Amino acid sequence: MNLPLDIQEKLKEISTNISINQLRDIFEMISSMYLSNTSNGEISLKSKKAVLAYSLSRMPATYSAFYQALIYSLAFINKQDIKSVISLGSGTGSDVLAISNLLNVNKIFSIEKEDEMISLMRYLLSEYQNIEYIKDDFTKLD
Repeated sequence: MNLPLDIQEKLKEISTNISINQLRDIFEMISSMYLSNTSNGEISLKSKKAVLAYSLSRMPATYSAFYQALIYSLAFINKQDIKSVISLGSGTGSDVLAISNLLNVNKIFSIEKEDEMISLMRYLLSEYQNIEYIKDDFTKLD
């Protein structure tokens, strides 16, 4: 499952001002953080370029995996009963996008702690009006 064309176009549009070499270097740094396992599974991306590199490299696979998992999960429940969804650690919105494309819900509560992730998600998902963006660390919520 590919990212929707409008999302692909938006990512392409905002990546035109950064070189492929810069994106590669940033992605290698991010990948190194994941592989080193020194971050206890927590990767903090605070710069626009880091979030963009992350999105270009990870968002297609994350979207596809979430989309497929959601299709399989929805086979076991009545999706008409689902009125709202909470996304914990939404990142750049791969899961929110899949939810929006597969479910007709009144509200999606997107909880993300990184400002730049929220900023990019807002841009990429600007046509979806049922998303409430919440800046918070879900691991610290009651």
